[in-house]
Amino acid sequence: MNDRCAAGTGKFLDVVALKLEIGVDELGDYHFKSTGTPLSVSSTCAVFAESEIIGLLGNNHSVEDIVCGVHYSIAKRIVKLVKRVGVKEGIYFDGGPAMNGGLVSAIENELGHAIFIPQYPQITTSYGAAIMGVDSYKYEQSL
Repeated sequence: MNDRCAAGTGKFLDVVALKLEIGVDELGDYHFKSTGTPLSVSSTCAVFAESEIIGLLGNNHSVEDIVCGVHYSIAKRIVKLVKRVGVKEGIYFDGGPAMNGGLVSAIENELGHAIFIPQYPQITTSYGAAIMGVDSYKYEQSL
């Protein structure tokens, strides 16, 4: 995520995939097919980033290099947030975007640390919320 808008979220990756006419589940594969330097996608706003992507396509940049650039732009924003709080132990990454190997690779490269991905990252947060809900219910019943 980032501290401004949706440009660091799974929804943003959905929009990018749609704009590039590929499946969101293909983004990781495209990332690893990139042969150039990751392109700069500097906007911290999803709408402006989408405009940047359209411009990159218009300048005949490859989909692979655009995807790689998007991943690195997200990774750089994440690293800025991580540096605010610091890294003391292992880094845990959950949510649907954690299933995107290209994004994971970009984040690891930018952080300089390996990150832990749970077996089912897309449901981890929901599962935790359910456990907290059960605990809260049990506490309320004990009063």
